[in-house]
Amino acid sequence: AADFCINGYNVTYDGKDAKVNGKCNGSNNNNNNNNNNNPEPVSYKCKKATTLNTDSKSHTFGTLVSGNTLKSGDALDCKVTTDGDYDHRFYYVTDLEENTDYAVLIYNNNTKVVSGTLSNDNTAAAAYYKNGSAIENWHGPLTAITQLPSTTHWNNISLSSTTRAIIAANYSSGHVYADATPGGSTPTDFSYAGKAARLLTYKEVVTACDPNNPLSDPNSAGYIDNCTYLIENTMYSNASNKIGYWLETPCSNNSNCVRIVTGYSPYCKIDSNNASHDSGYGVRPAIEVLKSEIDLS
Repeated sequence: AADFCINGYNVTYDGKDAKVNGKCNGSNNNNNNNNNNNPEPVSYKCKKATTLNTDSKSHTFGTLVSGNTLKSGDALDCKVTTDGDYDHRFYYVTDLEENTDYAVLIYNNNTKVVSGTLSNDNTAAAAYYKNGSAIENWHGPLTAITQLPSTTHWNNISLSSTTRAIIAANYSSGHVYADATPGGSTPTDFSYAGKAARLLTYKEVVTACDPNNPLSDPNSAGYIDNCTYLIENTMYSNASNKIGYWLETPCSNNSNCVRIVTGYSPYCKIDSNNASHDSGYGVRPAIEVLKSEIDLS
């Protein structure tokens, strides 16, 4: 282990993680030789996986990283808590559209939160938005986000921004995006405050699964056959699991429905269901990680 004095704080680096151990005098100095040119150690949030997950049906999920550029489906093991290990499997989906320095990663499980306790649960279901008997899709995933990990649960992970514009989508001889559904305008500043993760979007799935064929209908059976990493631990793997999970994206041509990822073979695709439906679909965390904090070596 080596000690560094960085911006007035003593940092111990053991070759894997950096820990702050109180204040010190000086700046950017290794206390062994006081050399200002010593680089600041990097603590990676994710590392490339060395093995791939399989299920009881002999499906293999994702790909091993090859080279220095991430591609759709590359398997990564992430450290979601500061005192944890690299033991949470994620897959690279695409770069964040708003800032390509960030990678968008999808977790390989659905999650639920009960009385403040987070767990993986691929049999649990939740609505996208449920408010009495109303079936409305233009408010954002206010119900679904209650099942996402908080920044307390995953204290090593944070979103690049806690507010997002909710964009609706439809397919009609091409992908159609809008800032409203027939029911009303979608939020321009939907809040994920306190959350370490968000929901994946329709556009991110389309970009990952079929980037070279923009006229391909994502509602067609088998649309996501080339990116089955999205449906690990759904009904695709186990009949006891939920069919799939909610996307952040409401339908732009309907005031009731929201886009979903379905893993019901052979109909693996982007589908839709009513926003208040609370028995068929779960909630799957998507995180945003700076690519400089992903170890591909």
